[in-house]
Parts: sequence; C-alpha cells; structure tokens
Amino acid sequence: MAMKKQNSALLLLVAIVFFVVGYILYQEGKLAIPGVSQESVETALDQITNSNQVQELLGDAVEEASPEEVEQKELQKSFAVILDDISECLTLKIPTLAEDAPVSVDAMVMQFQSEFGPAAHQSDRWMNWHLRNRDGKERRIRLEVSESDEGTVSRHLNYFAVDRDGQPVTIDIPEDRQTNPSDEILNHMLKEGEVFYKDKAAYVLFSNGERLEYIEKNGSLSEFELVKGEKFFRCENLKNRESCRCMN
Repeated sequence: MAMKKQNSALLLLVAIVFFVVGYILYQEGKLAIPGVSQESVETALDQITNSNQVQELLGDAVEEASPEEVEQKELQKSFAVILDDISECLTLKIPTLAEDAPVSVDAMVMQFQSEFGPAAHQSDRWMNWHLRNRDGKERRIRLEVSESDEGTVSRHLNYFAVDRDGQPVTIDIPEDRQTNPSDEILNHMLKEGEVFYKDKAAYVLFSNGERLEYIEKNGSLSEFELVKGEKFFRCENLKNRESCRCMN
C-alpha cells in the first residue's frame, strides 16, 4: 500500500511538472492551446496544486518548532544528562530519564525513589511575589517559612515597595498580618496588582535521610542541591550543565 501511494505521488508530481512547464511555454507564446484562455490555465494550475489529493499524497506540511519549544527540548535533554551526572556522583543506580520527561521536582523524586525510598517530608522555605499595582507601582511580597525541631511550622510575611534604584523598601503592615498570616490575607494582597514574577525555595526529605533542596522560578525548576551523606550535587542553573558540581 505504501509503495502504491509513493508511485501515485510520483506520477502526480510528474504530471504537475509537465503542466507547469506547459504553462510557462504558454505564457511565453511558445505553446498555443486552441480555445483555452490564460485565466483558465491559471485556475486549473491552482486547483491541481492545492487539491486535497496532492496534500494527501505529499503528506502533511512540516511545522517548524517555535523558539520556546526548541528551548524546552534542549532543557529536557540537559536535565536528563544532569540526572545521569548525579547518579555517577552519588553512586546511584537509577534508570536513565527519558529526554521528553518534564523538568520538575516530581520527576526527580520519582527517579530517586528506588535508591532513597519515598519522600518522607516536603516543605516550603520561602516564597516571593513581584507585582504591579493599579497605580503602576511595583510591590513585593515575601513569605518566610520556618519549622521547629518539634515540627511546628510558622510563617512570617514582609511587604515592600521598590525605590528608583530597584531596591526594596519595607512597608509596615499590622503585626497580626506579619506572623502566621492566613491564606485569605495573602490572597487579598496578591489581588492588589498583577503578579509578573514569582519564585520559591523548598525541600524534600527522603525516608533514608537524603535531602533535596530546590528553587522554582515562575513555576519552573531553576536550581537544586541533592545531599547524600557526606556528598552532595549542586546545580545552580539547569540551562547550563557546567554550573553543576559534584562535591564531597
């Protein structure tokens, strides 16, 4: 069936070539077709080259990937190689990550479970939001998260304006909003403008004591550090493998 389709496509292409050559000769006055106008010839040529049959035989047009898609593919390839570097650094036996796997903390946790066991605990360390309010002024919100030895989690909220030099300037907020602010208070502050940048730091503890600390920027994994015993692997920029180091 495939061979038959290829032969049909070849014959159709040959026919189109002959038709186009004939049309060129016709335009130059070297070929006369009694009773046929130039407009009719142009219409026939347009119908042939744009017919569904031609498109079907020639196959779908190849769509070029956008710059964002190309960048994402390159990041996925780099991520897979970096995980292989981690395996070598920390002497792990984990499967090679597929090149199209998502670049995420969840993907890392799944890869390491066979060696480290399941994630035992996860928590945020801090979060930042940069927003522009209705007056066009930039505001920044920072939420710091801490945890006591007994496992008690507390949160501290800071609010900033930004001066002409781009430096944060503290804005005073009531004490009851600063310490352990509710999600309702935080969401209300975030609705005062449009968030154009956010990042957060968090960590994952595995059941065998290994620790994964990471930073996400605008929802995407940006950098991380994985600690196993006396060794650790640090990557300061996932887009640049040279920024990753195996350290004892």
